[in-house]
Amino acid sequence: MNRIDHPDLPKGISRIGLGCARLNGGADRKLGQEVIETAIAMGITHFDTAPSYGFGLSERLLGSVIANDKGYSVATKVGIAPPSGGGARSIARKLLRPVLNGLPAVKQAMIGALGTTAAPRPQLTPDTIRQHLDNSRAALRRDEIELYMLHEPSQAVVADAAVLECFDALKTSGAINAFGVGIGDTFAQEPTFGQVVQSRWTMAGPASDFGKIRVYHGLFRHSLPRFRELLADRPQFGKLAETLDFDAENKDCHPAILLTAAMILRPRDVFLISSNAPDRLKGCLKGMDWHRIGSPSEKDVNASRALLSALEPPIESDPRDAA
Repeated sequence: MNRIDHPDLPKGISRIGLGCARLNGGADRKLGQEVIETAIAMGITHFDTAPSYGFGLSERLLGSVIANDKGYSVATKVGIAPPSGGGARSIARKLLRPVLNGLPAVKQAMIGALGTTAAPRPQLTPDTIRQHLDNSRAALRRDEIELYMLHEPSQAVVADAAVLECFDALKTSGAINAFGVGIGDTFAQEPTFGQVVQSRWTMAGPASDFGKIRVYHGLFRHSLPRFRELLADRPQFGKLAETLDFDAENKDCHPAILLTAAMILRPRDVFLISSNAPDRLKGCLKGMDWHRIGSPSEKDVNASRALLSALEPPIESDPRDAA
């Protein structure tokens, strides 16, 4: 898999990362481990998590698979505390899922509610930031964290000189390689805090550059439904996918179409994908055209821009969407 080089990341970072917000331990531990192992087998070496993800169990699950292996890069965050009773929530969710399979609207509301109970936000001081980093390193079983981000911070936190000084000190000490801000939506104004910016995918985002590590999530969640809607309403729309040598009539190809187009347009950005289905994850990654991504023609670039532009504006952000 293609990688991006950056001076703060000696081994670079894979162009595609696995978002671990949907992965938890407890009742779904084996499935979560299988998803991570599938991602590794398909060439993914970057993993994005947070203390609040997966009922508060995502970091430990990821650590149980990759631990202190330096061949992988890990992003985690500080600013949202893990929910209480993560194990019990995981079991309840697993028990409810088959019962509610025939009631999709009720299922979405009830199962979603189990994972979205708001946790109190810790006050971010240098001491609490260091303590939360130590907690994450212990859960992930890693000596250092490659990307460490403020999670959905307020403007006051981003502007706090003591917070910036703390992150700078952690970077200098080697506890983290790079830092920045991660949010679930798009940035109204991109922060200058650190080297990393992580946000929801949008064509309106800044152009790639060599100074920032720019990470996008939500490409499938927000663009895939619109893509399929346009294919149904405007059959000629599929010709854009055919320009990239994809069969638009094959639904299994649709995620790979969007991801290939986005990566052609943003050659220095990282894209997070998430799934709790190993076969679906494998199918998407098998469909990627890495030669075209690495050396796109002008025709490829134009087709990718036209395809993704037609999907703007993205579907309104879901509050459960992970940063």
